[in-house]
Amino acid sequence: VLLQDTVHEARTSTRNIFLYGVGSAYQLNANHKVYTNYTRNYKSIHFSDMQIVNPNFKIDENLRDETGFNFELGSRGNIKEIFGYDLSVFYLYYHDRIGAVLEQDPFDLILKRVRRNISDSRNIGVESYLEYDIWQSMIKDKSLYELILFTNVARIDARYVNSQEPAFQNKMVENVPKWNIKSGLNFKYKTLKISSQISYMSKQYTDATNAVESVPSAIYGEIPSYYILDLSSSYELKNNVTLETGVNNITNNMYFTRRAVGYPGPGIIPSDGRNFYLTLQLIF
Repeated sequence: VLLQDTVHEARTSTRNIFLYGVGSAYQLNANHKVYTNYTRNYKSIHFSDMQIVNPNFKIDENLRDETGFNFELGSRGNIKEIFGYDLSVFYLYYHDRIGAVLEQDPFDLILKRVRRNISDSRNIGVESYLEYDIWQSMIKDKSLYELILFTNVARIDARYVNSQEPAFQNKMVENVPKWNIKSGLNFKYKTLKISSQISYMSKQYTDATNAVESVPSAIYGEIPSYYILDLSSSYELKNNVTLETGVNNITNNMYFTRRAVGYPGPGIIPSDGRNFYLTLQLIF
C-alpha cells in the first residue's frame, strides 16, 4: 500500500417542498370512463450521487435536485365485456434533469461518464392496453374455456429541451426507448392456464449526446433493439398442489439492457439466454 487516506465528510441539505396533485374522472356510462391527472414531481439527489470510487465515473459537485410535473388524459372501459381498453396520453416535464454525458478528464485526459444536470427535458407519450376475449366473442360461454388476446403499447418521445449547449438540445433522453410493446395470448381450461408473450423494445441511448459507437470499455453507446418470446403454464392438480413450468427467451436471443460503469462491469451486462423452469407448489 503506497497511500491510504481517510476523508471524513458531513453535509446537510434542508429542503422545503410543496408537492400536490389533482385528478378527476367522469363516468360516461356503465362501461366507459374518462380521466385526467396533474401531479407535481420532485426527485432529490442521492447519497450515491455525491460519493463515488469508480475511476470511469464522475459526479458534478454542483449537482441539483430535479423538479417537474406530469399530466395525463385518458379513457378506459369495455365493449360488451368482450373488448377492453385503456388509452391515455401524457406529458412529463423535468427541470434540471440529471443525466450522463461524456467529458474528457483534464487530469488524465480519459473520456469519462459525468453525471450532472444536463438541461430540462420533456416526455410526450401515448400508452394503450387492449384486450380481446376471443372465446367469449365466438362461443358466448366462459364456463370452462377462456382465450384472451392482449397488447400493451407505449410510444414515447423523450428529448432534452431549453439547453444552452447544442450537444444536448433536442437529443433523446437516455434509457427511454421510443417503442415498448408487449403482446400475448392467454388460454384457460378449468385449472389449466397457458400464457405466451412477446416483448419488443426499440433502441435507446445511454448518454445525453446520443453517442452510437462505444469505447473499448463499452460504458457508453447505443443499446440495440431486441425482442423476447416467453411461454408459461400452470396446472392445479388438487386444491393445494400446483405445477408450473415455462420457457423464457424461447428464441435464445442475445441482447443487453444496460451498460454498467462499475461492478459487475464496466461494459454491457448480457441478459440471460433461453432458460427453463419447473415449480411444484404445495399449500399446507
